[in-house]
Amino acid sequence: MKQIIIVLCLTLCLNSYSQSEFEIGLYNVGLGGVGGAIGAVINKKPNEKIFNVFCSGFLKSSLVGTFVYGSKKMVSQINIKEKIEYNWLAKILNSLGTSMIENASSNRKLFEQLHINIGFNRIEVHTKNKIKIKYKIMPVALLLTGIYAYGNKFELEKSLKTGEILFSVSKNFKHAGATWGKLILIDESWLDKNNLIAHEIIH
Repeated sequence: MKQIIIVLCLTLCLNSYSQSEFEIGLYNVGLGGVGGAIGAVINKKPNEKIFNVFCSGFLKSSLVGTFVYGSKKMVSQINIKEKIEYNWLAKILNSLGTSMIENASSNRKLFEQLHINIGFNRIEVHTKNKIKIKYKIMPVALLLTGIYAYGNKFELEKSLKTGEILFSVSKNFKHAGATWGKLILIDESWLDKNNLIAHEIIH
């Protein structure tokens, strides 16, 4: 039965040109499934069979790929509802999805390690044996934040509302918005454009 489901998903994904919402969702789910399956095989234990590990990784990652797709749909609601606060729910859904895909590709239990990134900050929750919370700084993201903080205005309110580090730029900026690492730059004249902020969040 597992084999039939996997072949069906792969066939549909390969023939999908993302023409409809269903096909877009299927593509995202299938892509996550393939990545998770390959990773699971790479990280398999010596006594495990490759095919069984591949199937398990694919099914787990495909299942949680719906969280990642759901987060993208939630970001699209920012412009529709005119509320950038929607990004927090999108961020949580995306973090759950990517965490579980990483667990599947590492051949771990689905909820063994969860994480959420807020700017250059990474918070991890480890559930194996006992719950442990770890805080890490992502050096490259921190460096980029420091570089772009110089000469630009930190938008505290919008950063708190979105869960993203956001700066407004007033000079020598050729674009309405840009994403660098874990931070977002917005031309100050475009700060009230929720569709632009949503676009940069997707990046």
